[in-house]
Amino acid sequence: MAWRCDTQDLPSVQRTPAGGLKVEAVVARSTVLEYPWGSEYVPPSVMQASLGQLAGLPVTSRHPTSKRVDSRNWSRVAVGHAGEDPRIDDDAQVVTVYIQRADAVGDVETRKLTQLSMGYDVDIDPTPGTAPDGRRYDSVQTARTYNHIALVGIARGGSTLALRLDEAGDAVIDEPAGAGRSNMMKSKVRIDGVDYEVESVDSYFQALDQAEARRAEEARALKARADSAEGERDTLRSQLAEEKARADAASDPARIDERVKARAELESRARVVLGAKAELAGKTDREVMEAVVRSDEKEDLSGRSDDYLFGAFEARTAVPAKPRNDSLDRVRRNLRVVGGDSRDDINPLDRLRLDEMALVSDAWKGGR
Repeated sequence: MAWRCDTQDLPSVQRTPAGGLKVEAVVARSTVLEYPWGSEYVPPSVMQASLGQLAGLPVTSRHPTSKRVDSRNWSRVAVGHAGEDPRIDDDAQVVTVYIQRADAVGDVETRKLTQLSMGYDVDIDPTPGTAPDGRRYDSVQTARTYNHIALVGIARGGSTLALRLDEAGDAVIDEPAGAGRSNMMKSKVRIDGVDYEVESVDSYFQALDQAEARRAEEARALKARADSAEGERDTLRSQLAEEKARADAASDPARIDERVKARAELESRARVVLGAKAELAGKTDREVMEAVVRSDEKEDLSGRSDDYLFGAFEARTAVPAKPRNDSLDRVRRNLRVVGGDSRDDINPLDRLRLDEMALVSDAWKGGR
């Protein structure tokens, strides 16, 4: 027995008083189903024999991963149910479908879910023949056992719920070994724009697995590119913010005035060493400081840090304190005893002044 998922378009829906949806849906029909591995005829007798099973079938939002709905997963996967009014209409099975759960209602109304897909087991007779409409087939469906009705999206290449729609809008999700293989020939199927050669049900599903793996890889690559682009965008935004901050600072009148004064001071100090006629126009602040610090024209200061260069510039351009020329300062200088010099070595006039200073300094002691 094979497992199938046949997909039909979801017709117009109606709101129920409880806020759910009501759908008068064609869920299956008598036809010849075409697949890459062969064709299957669904006779009207099978439609008639399986009709009663539609009543009360659970409705799911997409097919459950376990394929079938049972008592263990019903409360988790069911979003509604089929009504008690299944009927045959022009060799097609029709039943009212009720969708009750809010998320499924929203998916249908926003067109995320637009088809009904029957999940069922089927018996196959691999005897070829000709259908009443003259179409040839390789095997016949002899019995169906319905399990659930799934709400699915539009079946496009690669969907594992409605893999390859035939002209009746039906699809197969699984197949037993050997079913429908009479008069089998190699054929090509196109999935997501890529052609695959298949000659059996197994090879068909292998092709689907390959297509699924390719899509997953493409999705990962796309995400990686998106993440990279997002990172580059954030970097550019940060750089733009920094440039804007620098531009705002550069246009600030107070900053401009401060930089002009700093440059004028830098050039003034540099000319003390380089000479008043030194050509400094067009040079950066660092180039000016290098010219001052450099001991000769060949010295390379490019590897030196800004802090080193600034310190060296400060040292080269520092203005030494002017010596005091008053009499007292001269006396003090004479008083410095260096290398064993004694009081007798001091100039007599300075010695006299020193004595006077000593008398003045001790005068306060007389009041004791």
